[in-house]
Amino acid sequence: MLLIISALGSLLACTVYGCADGRGVECGGPDTSPLDTSAGDTADSGDSADTGDTGPADMVVNYVITAYTVANRGEGFDLDGDGAVDNAVWPLGAVLDPLIAGQIATAQHVAIEQLSGVNDFSTDDAVRVGVVTAADPDGDGTNNASGTESFAGGAAVDVEGAVLVTTETALEGGAYTVSLATGSLPVGSYELEFATGLWIAAAPRAVGETGLIGFGVSVDALTIALEAEGTDAGIISTLVALADLDLDSDGEPDAVSMAFAFEAAPCFLVP
Repeated sequence: MLLIISALGSLLACTVYGCADGRGVECGGPDTSPLDTSAGDTADSGDSADTGDTGPADMVVNYVITAYTVANRGEGFDLDGDGAVDNAVWPLGAVLDPLIAGQIATAQHVAIEQLSGVNDFSTDDAVRVGVVTAADPDGDGTNNASGTESFAGGAAVDVEGAVLVTTETALEGGAYTVSLATGSLPVGSYELEFATGLWIAAAPRAVGETGLIGFGVSVDALTIALEAEGTDAGIISTLVALADLDLDSDGEPDAVSMAFAFEAAPCFLVP
């Protein structure tokens, strides 16, 4: 049982969100670089309270998750469209949470959530959200909440660190909910495919973000990934028993739903 939880912890640690201004500016801190006047800033001396400086428009903000906890029963998302919240791992919270924390502390990769086109954290009818996997150069997850950490997005970002693939959503009442296209995440040497979209419901602020994430992983994909990592067959069977999503409508569950609460802090994202 502990090995299966450790494997899940590794999976989740690879979905840790990183953050940074797409231009290389520290999110949540003072903007010390010249602003793009075409974005609505009437001064070019930076956000230093100078006369005529209206502040940045269309901000790019990003977050690194510093804590994951299994969401409680009834918390999560409707992943299969049946009107009910899906979160099969909720009973494992007391065991998973400390193991996930340990995995985050030593994760070599993080997943970056980037919000672009943000004009107002309270209400904004058009913001874009993107999530990518990035490398943590120091491999130390214990300092990711410092607000000064930098992560490498590689081919998933442009030369300024902007995420290339994004989905549009809206901020209402200081929060948003979005479903991103089906993606994947690394589990050891295996790339694990999501069986559903990646759902995020969060309340972003300049100083950080809190929220929920949820997704489903097919039994077949999870089995292949765990076998590739040498996980015991009995443990794999235990995990398969958690399957609750019937995504192919054949009357048998073929995927495991998961939902997690998270806390996130500002950071940097570079190519």
